[in-house]
Amino acid sequence: MSKCASGAARVVRASLRGVAMAALTVPFAATAQENAAQGEAPAAGETDDIATGNAIIVTATKREQTLQETPVAVSVTSAETLEREQIRDLKDLQAVVPSLRVGQLQSSTATNFIIRGFGNGANNAGIEPSVGVFIDGVYRSRTASQVGDLPDVQRIEVLRGPQSTLFGKNASAGVISIVTNEPSFSTTGGLDISYGNYDAIVAKGYLSGPVSDTFAVGIAGGLNRPDKLNALNPAVFMELRAHLDAIAGDDDVRCVVLEGAGRSFCAGHDLDAIAEHTPAPSKHFEPETVDALDRLPKPTIGRIHGHCYTGGLELALGCDLLIAGESARLGDTHGQWGLVPIWGMSVRLPERVGVSTAKELMFTSRRIDAIEAERIGLVDRVVPDAELDATVDRLAAEIVANSAGTNRIVKALIRDGAERTRDDALLHEREMPHGR
Repeated sequence: MSKCASGAARVVRASLRGVAMAALTVPFAATAQENAAQGEAPAAGETDDIATGNAIIVTATKREQTLQETPVAVSVTSAETLEREQIRDLKDLQAVVPSLRVGQLQSSTATNFIIRGFGNGANNAGIEPSVGVFIDGVYRSRTASQVGDLPDVQRIEVLRGPQSTLFGKNASAGVISIVTNEPSFSTTGGLDISYGNYDAIVAKGYLSGPVSDTFAVGIAGGLNRPDKLNALNPAVFMELRAHLDAIAGDDDVRCVVLEGAGRSFCAGHDLDAIAEHTPAPSKHFEPETVDALDRLPKPTIGRIHGHCYTGGLELALGCDLLIAGESARLGDTHGQWGLVPIWGMSVRLPERVGVSTAKELMFTSRRIDAIEAERIGLVDRVVPDAELDATVDRLAAEIVANSAGTNRIVKALIRDGAERTRDDALLHEREMPHGR
């Protein structure tokens, strides 16, 4: 969270920034693969074909046969495609395999793989998943260990349809088969590290070599800590509350602009913080912080760009006015993760877009673009991204030019009027003190 202010009658700009990052680490694993079955040596170029997916070998029930000879539908993603498309984990794989859908619920231990619309069991340890995940032919009963970085993969095969005969394990909807590179009898290795904005880190490395004349081992590991796009956690809320408390009593501040640092306004609640049960100062600290933003006795503007999802949208709805860049995308995805709103979505979203539209957005977890958000009243104005800052600054300047007392009372009147009958609201307005 960062804050900047300007002018005698100040506009305060509060910027969301993730202050706590969680690292997703894949434990190092040692693997040893058997030498190829004895027989004829591969023809020239056949080894290269296998590596790139032109000839696909699957080891099943202790025998090797090509998938071309097996009656299954299969999508094969080679190591080159994984690198070119920046596929970091199995969730990313759905970008290149249209029949695959990956959904993560409360944490990576509750990840569901769905092939051609069929899949179950990710969120219930008592249900056998209908999509089986195999690493080098070894079945993994729970999928959390596969939802991580894939540092030394030769190819990934997605087989559609029942695979109990091919793999010797009941997988009624299909199989995801991860095939790693075989250990080398000459010492090889590599390390690749990249660092991006807002402490995004991607690292992967591998080492392979002989242990004896007949045995080789490969070790690989990786770390993928992406830019979390201002995901909300208790530390961010504590910093935001401190700013709101300070601003509320500062008479020099006449307008507040809430924005997100970096590529997005806010991608939502930090799922790692949910999974790890990161404590907040009190049970309802986060929703009470959104309430504090809503009740702030100053006009507030939400500057929306990039992602504004779920918890991020709940936070934005605490602002009086929302101005979005045309590349912004907004949505409530609680239903996608098996969560329910507690930060005000069920109240503030219907207030903005109407009850039936709010139900449709919440029931479907649909993400909409800025133009559609403006059409349904979710945001007040959409401008080209290059004009977003200037538009917000002009609006804030217009607000600051007016009476701060009038703005404070008008905001209170509108909020209180929604909780009164029409006649009572009219009477209440007459009894309010005049603005200065």
